Amino acid sequence: MKAQKQHLQASPISVVMEQIKAFIVVNIDDEDVQKAVVTAFMKDYIMEPSIDKGLCHANCYVQFGEMPSQKGVIEPEELEQIVSWVYDTY
Repeated sequence: MKAQKQHLQASPISVVMEQIKAFIVVNIDDEDVQKAVVTAFMKDYIMEPSIDKGLCHANCYVQFGEMPSQKGVIEPEELEQIVSWVYDTY
């Protein structure tokens, strides 16, 4: 398992989404609102990542560094589809 972790380039998406969903809580019992708030955070972070915005444990930044921005790499329509799929899947 330790050798497997050394080959990772980032935290597993399931772990990342668990963190995001644990930290971003909407006090309205509406799944659509929760999804909108979480995916808005995800879109912002993907385009303009920073340690200040990050929700990962500090050791993740030590091991993997800061995520590179995806500005100019992912089109807005693609980003919308990606974050929606990731939210629904994880």
